Amino acid sequence: MGMSERLRYVVGLTGFHGTELREVALWLESRDYQIIWPGQDLDVIAYEAHGQTLYERHRENIEVLRLNEEMLGENGMRWFDARPEPLRAVLSPATLLAKFRPDRHVLLVDPRLCLTLTAYSGLLTHVLYLPCERPATVAAALQRAWGLDEEHWLEQHAVYEQAFLQQRIKHHRLGAGTARDPVRLAAQLQPLLAN
Repeated sequence: MGMSERLRYVVGLTGFHGTELREVALWLESRDYQIIWPGQDLDVIAYEAHGQTLYERHRENIEVLRLNEEMLGENGMRWFDARPEPLRAVLSPATLLAKFRPDRHVLLVDPRLCLTLTAYSGLLTHVLYLPCERPATVAAALQRAWGLDEEHWLEQHAVYEQAFLQQRIKHHRLGAGTARDPVRLAAQLQPLLAN
């Protein structure tokens, strides 16, 4: 059955910064999900990829990051100082999605989706949420990488989770440890994304 005869999935994958989104993205990418579009310039170095492209380091698309950052900015927020307020959808992601090949599934990977999902309403067929298993460990790593104290990052973790849940978007919550276990990941995702 060709893609023209089956549903094209547009999947949003999110969780707090420092969760293992890359491992889930690699698994989906190996099953023909596109994270970047044909001809996209991957030479852009992102500020949080430490000298690598965002795609190489995190399996994220720099343009998805930019769109989400712009939406947060329009609402007076940034990824590291978000507030538990609902985001007003001021930009449309539809133009971005139109750049991807129509005959393949699409995967949007970004922790900021926790905060911006309402802007994607009606465009995503699935939302996958990977909870942060060890917030204190992640907070310590973010403190080393970005400054600000661990308490700030723990508060931001709570804001991301609260904002995600406030949006009342139907989602699939991946189980603890799933990202590191390909067998468990396949068991959770194959029935959900089979077509």
